[in-house]
Amino acid sequence: MWILHLLPDSFLIYVINGICVAGLVATILGFFLGWVPFVGRWKLPLQLLGIALLVAGVYFKGGYSTEMEWRARVAEVEKKVKVAEAKAKKANAQVQTKIVTKIVKIHDKANTVKETIRRNKEKINAECKLSDEAISAYNSNIIKEKK
Repeated sequence: MWILHLLPDSFLIYVINGICVAGLVATILGFFLGWVPFVGRWKLPLQLLGIALLVAGVYFKGGYSTEMEWRARVAEVEKKVKVAEAKAKKANAQVQTKIVTKIVKIHDKANTVKETIRRNKEKINAECKLSDEAISAYNSNIIKEKK
């Protein structure tokens, strides 16, 4: 059936409709025009051929319409995927912005703590003991980073 994808859809529908019409005409000729000498002689094969063509045509018509329905569904889902991808790009950009903002805040806090330690360097190194200011600066930075 993959070879049918190589044929244009308009050609396929033309062939399918032709099979249906040929089957319908052959069936009508076989059943209703049996009294005509030429048709009467070939009545049974014409009826069988007409019914076979009609059944085949209806079967192909159903298969073709099902294929077109699935193609329409696929096209619809592809549109939804494109919309979802656009939304995902927008959401990713927002998340990226939030992450960068948080990183900048963390660096600012770290720089503030470093500056506080530099300013109080002499007090901190005076006795090689940590003063209360150094401990509170360190703790305040730790507490703020956890939030």
